[in-house]
Amino acid sequence: MPHISEIDTYLHNIHINFSNLNIHFQIPKLFQSILSSYKQDRIDKLEQGGLLFGAHEENTYSVKRISEPNSFDKSTRFTIDRNKEIDNLLIKHEERNSAGTILYLGEWHTHPQDIPRISRQDQTMMKLMLKLSPLNPPRVFLAIQGTHELGVWTYDGKEITKLEWYRSTSRLSP
Repeated sequence: MPHISEIDTYLHNIHINFSNLNIHFQIPKLFQSILSSYKQDRIDKLEQGGLLFGAHEENTYSVKRISEPNSFDKSTRFTIDRNKEIDNLLIKHEERNSAGTILYLGEWHTHPQDIPRISRQDQTMMKLMLKLSPLNPPRVFLAIQGTHELGVWTYDGKEITKLEWYRSTSRLSP
């Protein structure tokens, strides 16, 4: 089974918020550090990615677990084809072992850009993520780690929106 990173203690978080939609996306600094460790900041670094799992309460989505790249993924500098069988096993594992408290929130991957931009391929992927998710989430998220910034987008079945980020020192309970 691929490695899944998990948060079980109080941690500082980076909050990503888009006020027009009143949607809050929270990712612990530890996970942001893990995503940052895969930055494509050298020409020889390939695109990497994984899944986002977490909790949803009202308009707040909190990342509690992420999957990291595995040896079955196929990557180039500008693309990643993650192993769908492993992704499906991870989703089923989280659903079964959390008694429904940990949900599939979406996916993450890297781009070799300072400030990541969502591509047409990313937009198509987000639409498929929502359409094919067996859990029928109200929305899905895509986090893209650039070489200098982390960008997050959400899709609710109607439109894809980039979330604006800000730093906060608030603490979330597990």
